[in-house]
Amino acid sequence: KLYKIREVKGNYAITGIADSINTYCLLKGVVQSGNLSKNSSLFYALQDSTGAITVTSNSVTNGYNPAVGDSVELRGTVLQHNGLTHFTIDSASKISNGSEISPVTVSSLNETTESELVTMKVFSLIDPTKWDTTGANGEFTVKAYNSIDTITLVIFKSTDLYDNAAKPSGYFDITGIGSQDQPIGPYFSGYTLIPRSLNDITHASGIPVQSENDFPINIFPNPASNSINVISADKITEIEVTDITGKLLFEQLPGSTNVSLDLGSINAGVYILRINIGNSLVIKQFIKD
Repeated sequence: KLYKIREVKGNYAITGIADSINTYCLLKGVVQSGNLSKNSSLFYALQDSTGAITVTSNSVTNGYNPAVGDSVELRGTVLQHNGLTHFTIDSASKISNGSEISPVTVSSLNETTESELVTMKVFSLIDPTKWDTTGANGEFTVKAYNSIDTITLVIFKSTDLYDNAAKPSGYFDITGIGSQDQPIGPYFSGYTLIPRSLNDITHASGIPVQSENDFPINIFPNPASNSINVISADKITEIEVTDITGKLLFEQLPGSTNVSLDLGSINAGVYILRINIGNSLVIKQFIKD
């Protein structure tokens, strides 16, 4: 039976468990990504006029390799893994080249963005060192922050983003496929964003690229115990201290070039300093011991 994607994407309001698990059906739609899998399996997104769903398969099905904009017909079973409702297929056929679907701009990731092609505006990497391709599992995650929300980006080896040279700097807008990785129910957290290529990350218009070469900043001592000093050649307008997830712990509005921060209210660990100088931002990491 042919279903609209919205008809198989519902879930129970209390548990987040998909209510169409094990439904065998036919879906039609437009492909939103190439194969994002980190191995020989398939992992891509499909959208129709009612919604979107992630498509999976252990191998290439009927010789079809997904390409953005393809109009396809797929047959398979609705399943769920770590909160992500997905469609495991056993047959696939391309109908036509179709036309690419434009992303929708959103401010947060949740159930409504799962498998959807979305754009999020004006983010920066919390810890650029986490953009690390040396892992052996074919993917890595890195967190980005826009002063309000923190999101987790999943970078797969199958994309041209899996390269240290692809690491974005400063503020950027990012497009990708909404996903979820929440091992334990209820399944209403663990949302992630999967960019498809270098073209999905663009410099945020009107926001200057931040560079410590432009704004030399010295922080000491590091590691720190009770306080940490921040010295800049230019006037510091705001300092935010966050944990590594991007949660804001406290902030100051010093309006000076020499600032001392009292660390008595935070526990030992690794923290992020977000230092605003006019309309520009420099991010530094420090350790409290």
